[in-house]
Amino acid sequence: MSLALAAAERNIKNVAALNGCCSVEWDRRIAQFVQYSWIGAALMKKTSFVQPDAEGWLKKFKFSVPIKIRYCETDMLGHVNNVSYFMYFEQGRIEYFENLGLTDALFGEQAVSVVADLECQYLMQLYLKDVMNLHVRAARIGRSSIDIEYAIVVGEALKAAGRGTIVLVDTVTGKSTPIPQFARDIIAAYEGEDINI
Repeated sequence: MSLALAAAERNIKNVAALNGCCSVEWDRRIAQFVQYSWIGAALMKKTSFVQPDAEGWLKKFKFSVPIKIRYCETDMLGHVNNVSYFMYFEQGRIEYFENLGLTDALFGEQAVSVVADLECQYLMQLYLKDVMNLHVRAARIGRSSIDIEYAIVVGEALKAAGRGTIVLVDTVTGKSTPIPQFARDIIAAYEGEDINI
């Protein structure tokens, strides 16, 4: 049994004892925990969006922006804190759409883009002195959503890979609204054959 599962077993036993559960009951709870831990681990293993491989995936990016790592974004060991990556993704996403001239269309008074989901795969550690470039691309355009991918690169090394979905929302109704055709055309023309529409 792993150390994590052994610690969880101790915690379940302690909670069960405090709540007056018998040993049969806590044995059942431990068995459930182990079962669901394995199910959760299996569900978490998914196919990476970095396809066909890191080198091939990085070639799909046409836009990048240098990012200066600030001291406040690091921990006591000098590593960039895991939360900071998401701030970099936001900064890059905004600059990507500014570069395409789509800020008003996607972040305006009538409609605004909101993050529906966002993930990061931490591949190598980032440090305060690293000279970092953030690559951003639109990978797919849906009716009201855009899937965006991010690559944090230092030198030639892919340090982190991210992906997420933004949804265009009507500011009056609070419901998703179609991405304007002119915005779709601009993104599709910029990304070329590497975008899924």
